Amino acid sequence: MLALLLISDLSMVASFAAPRGPRAEANPLPEQPLSTRSAEALQHAVDAAIADSARSLTIAGGPYNFSNKTFLIFGANKLKLVAPDPITLWFSGSAGINISSCVDLSLGNWSIDYADSSSHGSMRDGPNGGAYHQHPGDPYCGKSCGITFNLLNSTRVIVEDLHIHSSPYMMVTAFNGGGGHVFRRMIFEPVRGHTQVGPRDALHFTDQRVGPTIEDSVVGYCGDDLMNIHTTFMIVVRCETPTSCLVVNPHLQPWLPINTVYGTNSVLGTVKPGVDTMSFFDWPTAAFATKQRGGAPLGIASLAPVTDAALIKEAQTLVEAIGVCDINPVSCTNTTAPWDARELWRVEFASAVPKEVTFTTIAQIDTISNAGTVFRNNLFTDTHCNLGRFKSSDALLENNTFRNAHIPNFEITWLPQFFEGPIQVTNVTLARNTFEGESKVPIHCGPWCENPTCVGPTSYSPWTEKGCPACPDCFGGATAWTSGIQLVDNTIIP
Repeated sequence: MLALLLISDLSMVASFAAPRGPRAEANPLPEQPLSTRSAEALQHAVDAAIADSARSLTIAGGPYNFSNKTFLIFGANKLKLVAPDPITLWFSGSAGINISSCVDLSLGNWSIDYADSSSHGSMRDGPNGGAYHQHPGDPYCGKSCGITFNLLNSTRVIVEDLHIHSSPYMMVTAFNGGGGHVFRRMIFEPVRGHTQVGPRDALHFTDQRVGPTIEDSVVGYCGDDLMNIHTTFMIVVRCETPTSCLVVNPHLQPWLPINTVYGTNSVLGTVKPGVDTMSFFDWPTAAFATKQRGGAPLGIASLAPVTDAALIKEAQTLVEAIGVCDINPVSCTNTTAPWDARELWRVEFASAVPKEVTFTTIAQIDTISNAGTVFRNNLFTDTHCNLGRFKSSDALLENNTFRNAHIPNFEITWLPQFFEGPIQVTNVTLARNTFEGESKVPIHCGPWCENPTCVGPTSYSPWTEKGCPACPDCFGGATAWTSGIQLVDNTIIP
């Protein structure tokens, strides 16, 4: 073990004099008895390292009890958090690790656990057996809708040897930012007799410029999907001039406080004028048919949030116009989960907007799409829901094993019921993967795979071409929602 500096006064951790330039190594976290590791001291040491522009910080092994406080790593740049010996971070309630506005951060040899894991429950708990029922905030959230390991508005974070034993909600999440994160040897492992790590998605990545790379990991033991990789599309209220429109950033939860948990992230707040573009599509029919309006994507010249009460009230009429599904929305077609339309923006484009762009038109941010996701040499296992919802173009899934899903459905497609895009997913290669016990046709290229005549949620019937018209088999070639899907040497064991 590396030698660590002994500091008796923990206040010193946060009071180091700021150097004139980046430091090669921050003062290590003080050694303490294993039973009394100080989470507060760890937080102060990380804060000080970031303030000092340190390049590395060594953390002593052992347990750190954050209780119901979140461990926040904010604004780190080219920082390496070194744990020569394993550390365990304990939380309770909706607290967890929140890595926010970081670039080129690396960490590893961490475990996450929750003192109140017995209260987390399952997505399928309750009298409705998983039927869609709305609580304040997110459906199925129960007592907590927080984070476990979250990356917000961050770029190129490297995570190695992360073990997650319990989670109150989604397990690993990443919202907004440049993305391009890398996870190696990540292990999801339930403990203390539990069969699940957490009640919701194992992986949920949305609205990043580059998708994640996940390698040599065991992911699963979840109540919801093993993965969901997607972007969020916006909705047009109306265009005010030939080159400007009022556009809503939809939220599946009450959106304040913003950028806190799933469904509250502001994508339009991350748009870069002069860099990002939008394309426009009709809201889908009940058969999920849509049509692009205009040709090439339009450049975004400028944008600004709208606070005018009358305009926000007008924007909220979108909810009724589109329609809200009163059962599990994935069983519906072109109506949606309950949502909030109050985040309104005025977007100015570099050229004229197509005349067909009007009330309820979809505005897709083409340049924020999670493209380039790579999953390699992983085991995805044990879920009460889908094998995965995958919406990353120019992606590779290679040498993975998928098994033990309650719904035998790995779908490559948009999901308008939750505002999840992109609308067209292209150039995805699945090579040398194994699907064990997930029916003869587990890979689908359409958005309605959970209708009652297909693979769920009420019947979990075997997939048939006749029963699943909007959930086509990817082996059949291009569909209305996908193109360039390459299936190479995969093994399917029904």
